[in-house]
Parts: sequence; C-alpha cells; structure tokens
Amino acid sequence: MAAYLGFLTLTRTRNDAGFFVMVLILGNLTLALLALWEHFSSGSSYWNERGLAGGSGGYSTYLLALLPVLLWAGFVLQHRHRWTLVSGLIALQLVVAVLAGQRAFWLVFALQALCALYLLHARGFVAISARRMQAIGAAAVLVSVLAVVGASVTRDTVSWTDDPRVTTWAAVSERILQHPLVGKGFGRQTMKSAYPDLVSQKYPLFWHAHNLFLNYGIAMGIPGVIAIVLLFLALLRKFLELSRAEDRVSAMAGICGVLLVVGVVARNLSNDFFQRDLALLFWAIAGMLLGYAQHANAAPHVSNVEPAGR
Repeated sequence: MAAYLGFLTLTRTRNDAGFFVMVLILGNLTLALLALWEHFSSGSSYWNERGLAGGSGGYSTYLLALLPVLLWAGFVLQHRHRWTLVSGLIALQLVVAVLAGQRAFWLVFALQALCALYLLHARGFVAISARRMQAIGAAAVLVSVLAVVGASVTRDTVSWTDDPRVTTWAAVSERILQHPLVGKGFGRQTMKSAYPDLVSQKYPLFWHAHNLFLNYGIAMGIPGVIAIVLLFLALLRKFLELSRAEDRVSAMAGICGVLLVVGVVARNLSNDFFQRDLALLFWAIAGMLLGYAQHANAAPHVSNVEPAGR
C-alpha cells in the first residue's frame, strides 16, 4: 500500500515519470550486467541461483514486470534516441532471459506480446495490416516456443508430465474446500506447516503450492482467493479504461498497465513470487502508471509524442 500510494502521489508529470523510469532502467542495467558477469565467469551453463542478480525464477518475474515499463519509456523519455534505447534494452532483457532458462517466462512473454500487439493496433499506436499483425504474432509465439524447448533441453528441468504441481494443485484445492471460510495463516510456509503430507518427498523444494491464488486460499480460504482476484480485476479494468484516453502518454500507460497485470498474474499461476521485492515493484509500477494518468492534465507537453511505428 505504501509503495502504491507513494508512487501514485509522486508521479505527477512527464518529467516525474521519466525520472522514475530512468531509475528503473539504471537498476535493470546493473542487474543485467551482474547476471551476465556471474554467468560467464562461473564457467557453468546454469544460472547462478545464489548470485547477486537473484534466482532465475525471481529474475524472470522481475523482467515480466519491467518490460511494460521499457515500452512506456519510449513515450515518457524526451531523448531523441529513446526508441533506440528502448529496443536495445528489450533485446538485452531477452538475452538474459535465455540464460535464466525459465520456461514459464517465455509462455507469459508470448501472452504479453500478443496483448501488446492487439492493444497498440486497436488504440491506433501502430498502423499495420491484419496480415502483418498475424505474422508478428505468429513470430512471437514461435520464438517463445523455441525458447521453451531450449530451456527444457539445456536445464535439468522436470518434464511436464512429472511436474509435482499437476498432482499437488488438486490436493491443495481439496484441503481448501474442506474449510472454505477459514485459512491456516499467512506466508508461503503455511502449506508446509499446516499440511506437511503435501510436501513432495521426491521434490522437497515444492514446499508451497506454487500458485499465487492457491497460496491465498491456504492462507485465508476462499474469501482470500476472491479478494485477490477482485483486486487484480479492478486494476485490469482501470488500465483498460485508461488505454482509451485521448492523451497518448496516458493511453500508453493504460496499455502498459494491462501488460503488467497480465504478465505478473500469468507468471504466478505456476509459482508465487508476488511477495517482498517483486510485489513492491508491481505496486510501485502500478502507482506510477496510474499516478501519471491521474495528473495528466497538469503535465506539460503530453500530446506531442509520436506514436510507435510511425
């Protein structure tokens, strides 16, 4: 709440938004360089899960929250070469994502790319034919599928059929329904403490439900699940409404907000990184996007930004 309200209040003008976006970019460059240095200096083909850049799961989730901000940077930054900078940054993130080797990242990235393509076209930011849209969308899906296959081959990952989530999700849902109105307490350790028999002996790292909504169900029962679903839906509805704004920077904030919610929610369906630093990042970005839109009438020079692709 503090992160959300703080950035909602502080992001009033395009200059404010540009400052915070540059801070996120500089932070990202630092983390990306650390990840690259640690990866190539270790001599291992695997991501350094205990490195300064963080674990592969957390880093890939961070990227899915950051990519919409990089897209918005092309509209709030006032440097003449801003789109060159944005393109280079996005390309760098995808390179680091390949090294992280997280299959879920590429599936969610494809979803984000398709949503971005549709909204940018529907809101008039890009003027391309339907055939070209289909080709770009197909290319995004193909690249993501190839990356998923590559991650499965290069990393010692569990096959889809042997994944413990397939069986544990059903068992967790059954336990929640046994006491639908009463949870077992907060924190990802709750499943391990309340239902130790659900912790896989073969995969001891599977000590929580690996699903954001199921973890909320364990903590607070069905009311907790309903609460977090309604929260995300309210944000998504607001961002979709904002994407139709006449002010193009505000409309782009709405589109990026949709991508933020879609990316973070979809990523946390197969794990639960919506906590600590990654949850703070989500709420800070959401507050930043909505804060700018809320104060757009007072922001100078917001209507003279050229749309992407023109």
